[in-house]
Amino acid sequence: MKAVLPGWMTAPISDLTVKAQKLDPVETGRDQIRYVDIGSLDGPTAVLSEVPEIKAAKAPSRCRQVIAAGDTLYSTVRPYLRKIGYVGNALHGEFASTGYCVLRPKDEIDSKYLFYFVQSQQFEDQILPLQKGVSYPAVLDREVKAQFIPYPALTVQRRIVEILEEHLSHLDAAADYASAALARAASLREELIRRTVTGADVTIPRSGCDLTDAGTQDGDLPSLPQGWTWRRLGDVAEVVGGVTKDSKKQSLPGMVEVPYLRVANVQRGALKLDEVSSIRVTPQKAQALELRAGDVLLNEGGDRDKLARGWVWEGEVPNCIHQNHVFRARLRIDLDPYFLSYTANTLGGRWAERNGKQSVNLASISLSMIRRMPVIVPPEGVSARVVNELRDRLEEVDRLEKAAHRSQAHSASLRRAILAAAFEGKLTGRHTDTEVIEDMVSGHGKAMR
Repeated sequence: MKAVLPGWMTAPISDLTVKAQKLDPVETGRDQIRYVDIGSLDGPTAVLSEVPEIKAAKAPSRCRQVIAAGDTLYSTVRPYLRKIGYVGNALHGEFASTGYCVLRPKDEIDSKYLFYFVQSQQFEDQILPLQKGVSYPAVLDREVKAQFIPYPALTVQRRIVEILEEHLSHLDAAADYASAALARAASLREELIRRTVTGADVTIPRSGCDLTDAGTQDGDLPSLPQGWTWRRLGDVAEVVGGVTKDSKKQSLPGMVEVPYLRVANVQRGALKLDEVSSIRVTPQKAQALELRAGDVLLNEGGDRDKLARGWVWEGEVPNCIHQNHVFRARLRIDLDPYFLSYTANTLGGRWAERNGKQSVNLASISLSMIRRMPVIVPPEGVSARVVNELRDRLEEVDRLEKAAHRSQAHSASLRRAILAAAFEGKLTGRHTDTEVIEDMVSGHGKAMR
């Protein structure tokens, strides 16, 4: 940390907080409680008030921390996700997961000052290097509380919070606008794709769906231009599942190591290939599951609204195969693979939501079921032309999304700079704050020296 300013003090967070009570919800005598699970937060939450009620007798074993208004909840699991919540009055006396470090301030520290500090770069520079673990990197409660916080007199803390919230309110408004723009773009994208793949703007007579019943919930499939037909995916493509990872077989002789795609690699309308894992399989399995350019990938599980999402493999990684939670569809007819993927990501996704299965935490759709997914087959040669037209129409949506993402990135930079300036005593509430903040964003000038 930087040198402490004149009139400021510094201390470990543990010296400025009190320990939260741990209690089995049943011992409260209440039938229902409110429970803040790790999944309840998605980034910093200024006032945490709306969480689900659960039966006290069925509360999970991690539901043990009694929270109070003014507490800061800091997720110790994957702390880089910044799941941080400020407990509002509505949740006073309710419960939080033991996956949170509960920070309850003593009298000499303002609760909002503490809440904002654990979002700052100063705090993250201390705590993030302490993460341990690969799949679920985490820090310990005692490590969170061992980090140092600079703080002035209580009246000054409250003034800093007041100035902070004034600046952040403008950023929040900009972030809300960018989020709304992204939501509009997503809706427009889906509508454009849906209209294009169903030939909604083709000015020829249309025919209704004549698919044979396959024991599925197909819903009201839209009519298509004459000459276009509805078919089942398994009738037009070879659809297979991938490899199941078995740690016991990884060291067997005769195995070959190949890259393989996981669900995280297969996004809706894109492949995320910055981190591709590898697996050892038999040479026969590697050959049978090797992906070819033009294969259409569809996800088997995850959140319900992500079933059947995917994109087209273009041969980006040589000798790559896919895991069992990713289906591969290899077309047997003259149908553009991108046309099929566009259909699966829109109409197919809605169909998969109706026909998938839901477990406690995850949804899934079976191989036999995905083969029965309805797909659209235009006349020979038409699907490739439709894809080219669709790409042209989506360019404007792409520009809108990129502009919104740039706005979000700039807002995030400004937020980091505002928080850094606040805990270095550089915010005054005057017009000069803008110069200080911009200076810190750019990384130049006195603010960074």
